[in-house]
Amino acid sequence: MKNVLILGGTGFIGSHISNSLANQGYNVSIISRSPNLYYPLDSSCKIFLASIESMEMLSKLNIDWEFNYIINACGNGDHSNFSDAKYD
Repeated sequence: MKNVLILGGTGFIGSHISNSLANQGYNVSIISRSPNLYYPLDSSCKIFLASIESMEMLSKLNIDWEFNYIINACGNGDHSNFSDAKYD
């Protein structure tokens, strides 16, 4: 059985990827910064709460880090750091 880690697996795109892979028989682990599930997930998906920006939070996760694939589906909820002036 293949193991997949999906970063941002509870969001719109990530949840669809998570469900598709779980339905194909993959062991799906998800790291999400939000405990809110806006989209239904397959019951076999394992969800871990952490921000990928915090090594301290990631190091405290009780997770088996042996993955065949890692998929980054993270979004950025705060777009205030981006502006047209920054790229002029």
